[in-house]
Amino acid sequence: MSKKKTRKQKTNFVETATSGDMEVKKLIIFIVVIVVLFGAFYIISQFVDRSEDSTTSTQDEAAVIQYDEIILGTLLEQSDGSYYVLVSDPESGQTQGVYEVYKSAYTSKEDALKVYTSDITSPFNQKYKADESNFEIDTISDLRIKGDTLIKVEDHQLTEYFEGKEEIVNELKRISE
Repeated sequence: MSKKKTRKQKTNFVETATSGDMEVKKLIIFIVVIVVLFGAFYIISQFVDRSEDSTTSTQDEAAVIQYDEIILGTLLEQSDGSYYVLVSDPESGQTQGVYEVYKSAYTSKEDALKVYTSDITSPFNQKYKADESNFEIDTISDLRIKGDTLIKVEDHQLTEYFEGKEEIVNELKRISE
């Protein structure tokens, strides 16, 4: 009878040892999985940080304030006594290039007046865009512009205007000579 008890005890001991080994294996696997996950997150975060550094370095340029483009609400409020405002759609492609050629020729002259530009498609200028132009204005809120227009302002008053590509180019040619 004593032999049987010993066998049972040994069997229980073997089962206990095997259960402990399984627990240790599970713990080691759990630790390895956690380490691998942390490693993966670390590598991914390093990769993302490097890509953010490369994109932010190009964005660290100094801001440039340009004074050549105005909104139509300030058309009569510029500090120059006399000046031109070229109102056009910058997305009009070839037309815009033609304007730039003649505008550059004019502004290179010594006695040239300042030439401002204004984008008629800008959200700030939408209230001035209309199917019919109105240049007989008492206040700037009465101004309506149909399309590309060159406007001359003297002493905060609208004095001349030229509508359409052909009239604008002809005027820019004339004042460039």
